[in-house]
Amino acid sequence: MPLYVATGNAFPAAVAAEQDTYFVSHPKDRVFVEQLKTAVAPPVHPRWVEIEEILNGELEEAIYEKKSPAEALRSADVRIEALLHPRP
Repeated sequence: MPLYVATGNAFPAAVAAEQDTYFVSHPKDRVFVEQLKTAVAPPVHPRWVEIEEILNGELEEAIYEKKSPAEALRSADVRIEALLHPRP
């Protein structure tokens, strides 16, 4: 907690932090501790950043109706497979 209080940008990763007096007196910052109850870490994969970029791009295509959701997922699948299993 000392780092967060000093900088205001290094939120604690421990759920027990919700009991800290700082979060009791700063309810707007408490939301960051509350999210720890449902937060999920990204997968530990050496190419995760690239996979995530592909997923984000394809999801954007579906959201803006440039592709159907099924097309976007198929495209993401093909692109991720190519990334993970390149052909010689």
